[in-house]
Amino acid sequence: MHIDYYGECTNSLKCEESVLVDFPRRMREWLYNILTSQHFAVPRNRTENDLAHKWVDAVIWKYCDLDVEPEDRFVSRHELFPLRAPLLSMEPCISEFLDKCDSNSDHKITLREWGLCLGAEDGEIEDKCQTFKSIIHRENNLTP
Repeated sequence: MHIDYYGECTNSLKCEESVLVDFPRRMREWLYNILTSQHFAVPRNRTENDLAHKWVDAVIWKYCDLDVEPEDRFVSRHELFPLRAPLLSMEPCISEFLDKCDSNSDHKITLREWGLCLGAEDGEIEDKCQTFKSIIHRENNLTP
């Protein structure tokens, strides 16, 4: 037995196709807003004028943030729980979206799968986990 989501028990809302299609855009914007409000003024390798892909670093950052136990550059269903559970009652498409991110259905999402699922181009996806962790530790005056 496991917890499916946080909050009161409710009848699950149906995931509408139009919501699922738009989900990557909304997730990118949400991640970008979280990243810039909590950790960075502007993602390090993007300019303010790069509006089309300003969110790529936020997508990579969130992947690195999810890859914790074990930290192996794969995000498992278990590691997705902190993202999925709080959103499920508000975002009925979160589960279907996350399932689609695992393009080879091996129950592990790679950084490449995550980035492509959220709309990044293949050449934009690069492992910056160590860089992001160093910046966050430095900004929070923590030792790595």
